[in-house]
Amino acid sequence: MKRTYTLFQQYTAYALLISFLLQSCNGLGNLSVPSQEEQTAHIKTNPQQLILRTDIQPLANQILTAQGGHAVTLYEEDSTLKADVAINVPQGFSKTYEELQVYIEQGAQLSSLPQLEKKIQERRIQLQLAQKGQPVKVIIYKGAGLAGGGNTKDDGEGQAEIVEEQAADAQEKEEKEESRPNEAVIFCGNPGVGKSALCNSIFQEAKFPSGTSRGQGLTTHHQTHMYKNRLYIDTPGLEDINMREQAAAEIEQALKKGGNYKMVFVIVLDDGRLRQADLNAINIICDAIKTPFEYGLVINKSMQETIDIIIEEGGLGPYLITLHKQPFQTIMLTREERMAAKANVYFEVNENRRKLLDLINNLPASNIQLGKIDIRNFEEKIQQMEEKYIKAMAKLKAQHKQEREEQEVRITKEREEHEAQVKHQGEEYEAKVKEIQAQMQEQQQVADARIEKDRRETENRIRQIQQESEKKQQEAEAKRKNEQEERDSQIKSLQEKIEEKQQIAKAKRKQEKEEQEAQIKKMQEEMEKQRTEEAENKKERKEDKKKQKKEKKKLKTKIKKIRQAAKEKRRKEKEKEKEENDAQIKRLQEQLEERQRAAEAERRREREEAEYRIRRIEQESVDRIRRIQQENQELLKQFRAQQVGQQRSSGAPFAATATGAAIGGGIGGPVGAGVGAFLGFGFDLAKNLF
Repeated sequence: MKRTYTLFQQYTAYALLISFLLQSCNGLGNLSVPSQEEQTAHIKTNPQQLILRTDIQPLANQILTAQGGHAVTLYEEDSTLKADVAINVPQGFSKTYEELQVYIEQGAQLSSLPQLEKKIQERRIQLQLAQKGQPVKVIIYKGAGLAGGGNTKDDGEGQAEIVEEQAADAQEKEEKEESRPNEAVIFCGNPGVGKSALCNSIFQEAKFPSGTSRGQGLTTHHQTHMYKNRLYIDTPGLEDINMREQAAAEIEQALKKGGNYKMVFVIVLDDGRLRQADLNAINIICDAIKTPFEYGLVINKSMQETIDIIIEEGGLGPYLITLHKQPFQTIMLTREERMAAKANVYFEVNENRRKLLDLINNLPASNIQLGKIDIRNFEEKIQQMEEKYIKAMAKLKAQHKQEREEQEVRITKEREEHEAQVKHQGEEYEAKVKEIQAQMQEQQQVADARIEKDRRETENRIRQIQQESEKKQQEAEAKRKNEQEERDSQIKSLQEKIEEKQQIAKAKRKQEKEEQEAQIKKMQEEMEKQRTEEAENKKERKEDKKKQKKEKKKLKTKIKKIRQAAKEKRRKEKEKEKEENDAQIKRLQEQLEERQRAAEAERRREREEAEYRIRRIEQESVDRIRRIQQENQELLKQFRAQQVGQQRSSGAPFAATATGAAIGGGIGGPVGAGVGAFLGFGFDLAKNLF
């Protein structure tokens, strides 16, 4: 009986048939998961039927992670992508498989594969194993691979899936990191000092309530906020008598969360001085901590004028004398008027925020063990600290006054000693001037002749040295030119020999490669012939299947050995040629460098010797001329002073003496002045007598 089908059933059958055909010819898009035996048989019989090769350049010289955490090192050999696989085994063991074939699914995006997360790489890269568990191939899939089932999406949808997987992994990683803080930063201080505003300045948003309050602070319980892997804790203050016990309990609770803490105390200036109530709060909390720790101190809401005065006075040391433990680092933050009497405002990204972040980053973290915070006698402790501070400041002022008085006495004494020394030096100078004046007349006559003689000798010696130096430079230049020509000739000869050897080696390698290709081609022809015979004789092929597999394996082993032997031979020949060329070039370079160093040392020695002789002669001449000129000037000043004194003592009767001295000095210098004065004196004497 003939069965009839409806139109819907016919269309359904056609769709199933088309789907089945597509599964057979459309890559790995809809393959079912094969068993281990089916995978092994498929690799042996149809190695490239479904997994096609593509552009391998993006994967060359890359290390990726395959499914199971195995490290896959990819490299290119003879235009083929191969891989070395290091199996993920316990530490202390090593298991590596080399020269495995790499197959890539058609349409796989290779350029982005090395940048993917390791988890995504493990889903895209899988190992094909043989029956004994040994990997035989590395397969790179377009989608999630065989283990992940079918994948019929196009390339655009696959790329979107990669981006979504990366974003999900990054978000999961960030959430895990944020849930585990590296350390906690706790802010402590009395109400109204600005702890909450400083925390908000770090976050750049109002996470903790801040602003002005009457009678008590806005913070009554400790508050926490996670920011950049740090847990920030804002605590209430101890100064408010009504909230003191609760504040102490909140601080104890905040410091007992465990982990490493960075402690920051915040205080303010009151009329240019620190409030002892703020310092007392620091002492109470620090005394309760039983383990070694450090803390940072922030002086908030400070006027710039006050900061400058404190710096001029030598710093904050005297102001912190009542603290039981000195801070690790102290910073002063300037007051911003825009934040005054306003709620939930904070520093912008400015110098104050930078200082605060630097303090927190530089502050060492400590594992704090806290005892009981003792808030008893809070006001009495403040009064005692005030008295201690007043006494310390009075003592400091007295010490500064004594130091100033001692400094004034020392300056007066040094000034008197300096004046006495200057007076004594003046007397010695006058005696020396008189002694020099007695020698000037004798030296003046021979000075000009000596200067002229020295000048001529110096010029002759300089001219002679310059001639010798030019001659030596010319000889050295000629010598360098000859050496350069010899060196160029040797290098050219050596290069020709190297090129000749390289051409011979290249021709030899080419011949060996042709021989190998011929052998491989012959073997391939034999294999093709065997396949043809196998197709003609199906029954015989089934019976001789085992024998053919053995022969095929032997042929592959033989081809591999031939390739390895040729490769090793080429490598040894290249190494030998390279060693010979390097040794020969090194010997030649050493000889040339030795000659150049010797020539350069000789030229340097001759040049330095000539320059030294010229400098010495020039310096001697300049010093001698300068000394004689100074002596002449001193004699001239002396002689003129004597003449003026004689004119004043003799008056009009010796006017001719002064006139003769002036005329003679203008014509012949000091000697002419003496001669003119002598003639004028004779004229005055004759005039008075007759």
